[in-house]
Amino acid sequence: MVLVLSVSLTTATYAWFTANQSASVENIGFSVEAGSDLLIGVAKTNAYKSGAIGSDFYSGSDTEYILTGTNAGQWTSGTNQLGFSIDTNLDLTSMNKAVATATGTVSYTPVTNLEAWADNTVYYTRTGSAEPYVYSQISTSSDPDSSATYYTRTGTYTIDQDWTDGHTVIKANGTGTTPGTVTQETVEQAIANGTGDGTSGTIKGDYLNVCFGVQAGNDNVESIAVVISNVVTQTETYVGMNAAIHVRYNVDNAGWNEVDLYNQSALDIDENAEAITSLTTHSDMATADLIPGDLGNGKTYHQGDAAIKIPIAGTAGSGNAVGRSIHQIHIIIYVAGNDADCIASAMGVTSTLSIDFTNTTK
Repeated sequence: MVLVLSVSLTTATYAWFTANQSASVENIGFSVEAGSDLLIGVAKTNAYKSGAIGSDFYSGSDTEYILTGTNAGQWTSGTNQLGFSIDTNLDLTSMNKAVATATGTVSYTPVTNLEAWADNTVYYTRTGSAEPYVYSQISTSSDPDSSATYYTRTGTYTIDQDWTDGHTVIKANGTGTTPGTVTQETVEQAIANGTGDGTSGTIKGDYLNVCFGVQAGNDNVESIAVVISNVVTQTETYVGMNAAIHVRYNVDNAGWNEVDLYNQSALDIDENAEAITSLTTHSDMATADLIPGDLGNGKTYHQGDAAIKIPIAGTAGSGNAVGRSIHQIHIIIYVAGNDADCIASAMGVTSTLSIDFTNTTK
């Protein structure tokens, strides 16, 4: 198994949907691994493609996510084929706001020759050489640079929690209500993946959004699946903000599904799963509540952990090979701002998220 991505959420504040509440997450790690019998890659367009072939994906080292400009939202570099490993070079260590979707339009107006910050005004900087640009809020604790261009914003977003086309993925912290119009200046368009941790000219990502390709590496593979799991640091007392982690996935363009990792029964993923809240203690949880049997990824789970296993192709134990078709799974992982577990008392619990592509052989 090959480690290809490491991500964490650090010192974040969430839950603007819950009145008078805020919360934080620290040190949520993230990784992606694949079994040795599988070939994997990231989709060039970061979206499903009918009839995709190997050259529609990138693998190996130095794959790069494009955030702004003409090819924004796509992947480039690396080996232009599926391979045994991926190094996405993503660094989401500075995810720091909760995520949702919304309708509405905002616009940005340039401000130049600024000698002093205006009262009650939020300012932004702009990154990118062409649309779509990325606008980032800036601190006004120091005096402005009169030679720089800043931006102010007008418009509002209306929360609808609808991930279909035409809806904007947003991020925010603080307090508020849903559904309804969010008017806080702290609400911004969320950034998928990002290009780094926000230093050295990089841009921080707010949630994971990656379309993977996976293919059997030999004719003995009879099933392919992906396991998405969250392991809570066992020295912690509570599940904490982990209980607000949601996973969206779409296998071979068959339709989107969404899972609240710690309340799977509510989403009809596992009828026997226990509804876990952010204030549930490890000692009150049975491992079997949220770990659906043998996941086939060679990992050991404990009280407080949660996982889902998503079938991609074939059936374990069938004795029938899956063949060499390329399958695609689009995965989005985010901290849901409208989740009831996104509250102040859930802050500060550490954990590790992982995505493992697994297989069985005949």
